[in-house]
Amino acid sequence: MMKSIIAENGVTFKELEKNIYSWICQIGRQFTSEFLERYDRMLMEGRDRKKYRHKGLRQTTVKTVYGEV
Repeated sequence: MMKSIIAENGVTFKELEKNIYSWICQIGRQFTSEFLERYDRMLMEGRDRKKYRHKGLRQTTVKTVYGEV
């Protein structure tokens, strides 16, 4: 039954698996990026301003198991 469903759509199981993995990795990268940006903002706003100065925002890349963020 599964083979007939996959065959009707013209997609192999391996292609389906790769597409799902790619989609989930993209969601993971997005979530991680948003989380890190919010956490960075929280740290910046909550710092001891007398002790730590703000040197500006810099863009950086973090390598994760699901791609670069």
